[in-house]
Amino acid sequence: MVPVDPRNTSVTCPPGLGGCGHVDGKSLVTQATFRCTACGFTVNADHAGAANVLDRAGLVLCTAA
Repeated sequence: MVPVDPRNTSVTCPPGLGGCGHVDGKSLVTQATFRCTACGFTVNADHAGAANVLDRAGLVLCTAA
């Protein structure tokens, strides 16, 4: 298990999926839809949040190594 800071994971455009990394609460259009206000990247909101958590877990593991 890897501890990950969950702040803004649901409102960050997921770079791991091809997004730009922009953070904006207005990007969470509905509970099910994420659309980045900066680049227009659109994906399922749960998928975006999960991708951001996964990216952060990788960063934690890289700094721990």
